[in-house]
Amino acid sequence: MSTNNEYKGERLSFFKLFSQKNYKLVVPIIQRDYVQGRTNDDTNEVRNEFLDSLYSYLDENRPNRDLDFVYGTLQAGPNEDYIHFIPLDGQQRLTTLFLLHWFLSQISQNEEAKNIFKAKMTSGKKSLFTYETRQSSTDFCDALMQATIDMGQLVAIKEKDNKDTPSLSATLKNEPWFFRFWKNDPTIQSMLVMLDAIYHKFIGHEEFFERLLDEENPIVTFIFMDLKEYKLTDDLYIKMNSRGKPLSKFENFKAKFEQYLKQFDGNKSVHSREFTLNFNNKENLVGLQQYFSFNIDTKWVTLLWQYCKEGKQDRIDSHIENLFRVIVTNYYASIVKLQNKNTSDPTFDVLTGGDRSLTFAKYEETKVLTYDAILAVIDSLDALYNGNQKIAHYISVDYKDYYDEDEIFNKAIENKLSRAERMQFFAYVQYLIHHRNKIDSLNEWMRVIHNLTHPDNTIADGNDDLARGIKSIEKLIPHAPNIIQYLREASSIDGFSKHQSSEECIKAHLVEKPAWRELIEGAEKHHYFNGQIGFLLEFSGICEYYHTNKHLDWSNSENKTFKNAFIRYSKIGKFVFDLNEKGVRFNDKDFCFERAVLAHGDYLLEGNTDYWNLLSTETVAKNVKRDLSWKRMLRMGDDKVMQKGKKLVKATFDDIADLNDIIGSLERLCIPQTEEEWRNTLISSPKMFKVCEKGFIYISKEEILLLGKWYLNHYHSELFTYHLWVEKFKDEDIFFEGFCKEYAWQKRSDISPHISIKDFSYRHNKYSIEIYTVLNANHDFDKFQLTFGFNNENKFDYPDEIIEILKELGIENEDETVNWFSWYCKSENSILSKTKYLADALFQLKQKK
Repeated sequence: MSTNNEYKGERLSFFKLFSQKNYKLVVPIIQRDYVQGRTNDDTNEVRNEFLDSLYSYLDENRPNRDLDFVYGTLQAGPNEDYIHFIPLDGQQRLTTLFLLHWFLSQISQNEEAKNIFKAKMTSGKKSLFTYETRQSSTDFCDALMQATIDMGQLVAIKEKDNKDTPSLSATLKNEPWFFRFWKNDPTIQSMLVMLDAIYHKFIGHEEFFERLLDEENPIVTFIFMDLKEYKLTDDLYIKMNSRGKPLSKFENFKAKFEQYLKQFDGNKSVHSREFTLNFNNKENLVGLQQYFSFNIDTKWVTLLWQYCKEGKQDRIDSHIENLFRVIVTNYYASIVKLQNKNTSDPTFDVLTGGDRSLTFAKYEETKVLTYDAILAVIDSLDALYNGNQKIAHYISVDYKDYYDEDEIFNKAIENKLSRAERMQFFAYVQYLIHHRNKIDSLNEWMRVIHNLTHPDNTIADGNDDLARGIKSIEKLIPHAPNIIQYLREASSIDGFSKHQSSEECIKAHLVEKPAWRELIEGAEKHHYFNGQIGFLLEFSGICEYYHTNKHLDWSNSENKTFKNAFIRYSKIGKFVFDLNEKGVRFNDKDFCFERAVLAHGDYLLEGNTDYWNLLSTETVAKNVKRDLSWKRMLRMGDDKVMQKGKKLVKATFDDIADLNDIIGSLERLCIPQTEEEWRNTLISSPKMFKVCEKGFIYISKEEILLLGKWYLNHYHSELFTYHLWVEKFKDEDIFFEGFCKEYAWQKRSDISPHISIKDFSYRHNKYSIEIYTVLNANHDFDKFQLTFGFNNENKFDYPDEIIEILKELGIENEDETVNWFSWYCKSENSILSKTKYLADALFQLKQKK
């Protein structure tokens, strides 16, 4: 396989830019300072490696040793004798070459060559190599080209070992033409450090100068690219980082990575992939390293630059780094050996970990940057490249609900993809790589991938799930342009949830039938369903037909019957589960859907032991939406618990009499006439649902609790007493003279939630009336218990007049060991009346006294 780019270039040496091309090399003001002379560890390593390479090239004396590519634009200068060459990339290498040429000219004994060099490199007393980052940088280059330094008479400086060492930089600073304020110029500082390094590396090799100037067989060369014809606008210069900033982490990474790539170019028998670039009007084979180096600084960065305009220029490196990491991570997911749930893969953990950026050393440590991984990066970036624009849009407008190219790509360059989005991005890019000539089938491919990978449809909790999904996608890639035909012949798809993969296989038989695609996609795009509509297929009888016949080749009359059923169930489902911007079902007036289903039977899903969910909220916290929701219950499949709930939902849908008034129809189904009082209470009162903020109730042998949050360590109420409270006692017209009333919520207490009529004072004591619920053997409502007693648990001596009132009302002390009197009844009205009689009698007693 050959990878080709149509760029034109010319092999030149540094000296030829001036001697043959008649250029003036101008580093523009918007470029960074020269940094290869900085003294941090990373730059020292880059500097030494580069100088070592230059030395070995000159020492071996073999012509045309390329230093990769140098890119820029050519502009007519104010002086028409010279064309201005404005480097876009290669500025650092060009500056080092300038300093090396100057130094070797100083030690050369060939006066003719030295004169030619100076004549070609200057105009008047001005250097034709110039920096415009600062005026001082330009002046220093001018002065340097006019200077003559005796390398045998350098100023000596003290080193750490107290030895005197000749210093070229100290000598230059001591020259009368060197201005003191130049020491503050970062470019000049770096140039001086580089000149010292060049001195120590190249002193005594005056023969190298003539080799550098040899125009017929130049030793050190590069491929020069004029990029103006490719319409790369001037703002692309800014991607090289603001002037004066140090090398970014990614630039350091890139420098080491490009060195790393050279190893793959030396073993053609193992790494047989061919890469080509077009220069000198001819297609030329290049190595992996050259291909990557050229494209990372031109077309790939041009793509990412489109996302960094409008004040976001400093994000270009992070975008490149993040996209590189996403692609490598996805590649690794496709080859990693799957671990069990309790075992993690260290490399996978690093790639998906929280580190904002990964150093080259970290990548090297993981050994993830194999030849195939690098090809994955190259192929992916080539597939995404879209000239001088943002990524291309291949997905039709009608399919944006399945895959939004802009949204996912923006997340990729920010490294903010969820596991599901990583799988989708992988599937999208792989399709572009392998099937770009069949782009019309991309919509269908991404529809299926979306449905399989959506987090509501397939749970991907860890890296093993991510790897499993990506491996499955990779197996499907050969069939991607014909994915519907492939699914028609399959029964399931490995790597994704069984219910969703089975659903996709059944739908593949439907979407090619007349009018069915519109119906299927119309339901799939509903933002609650997100591709999961198996329950509609089950309710309509389609699944049963398919499982019986292994096909959907039915008659016209059967087709009409199934279609009408699907349309009806789809309309009800989309209405009932419609969501507002906050993800709340707004057509569920007073929880009429839940109450209607509950009227048909007990549909509640169990969470932890004794914890049940009403499915009345769409909260995503604590995996409630994933594990305890209508979404989960309505999955296609034969799970007995879910089947029971689905039958109740279907029965509710079937009983909806008016499709133009679904809410009204549901409300009319909320009839509290079941054999279970707890269901009747919930059916009759939407306020019981509302108080369960997360949808949880707790059912034990002793009580049925309405939980305000998830667990008992949050405040909660008791079902029957709370219903009694809100329906009877809470009413502002209901009051108890001499008492305060409240509902006593509880939070992890031995005392059950109850109604409290309290703080009645008589003879310096305080008394309370409290109302509790007593459950029967079936854990359902049996009766209410009214209790009366002291607030002080240790007090037993009731006044005789109070004992008389209690006896008259039939309120008795059941156990002489406790100081509470009790009375029982089943009726809400009766318990309210008894409470009022008792409170009124006590208040009258107090008034008489």
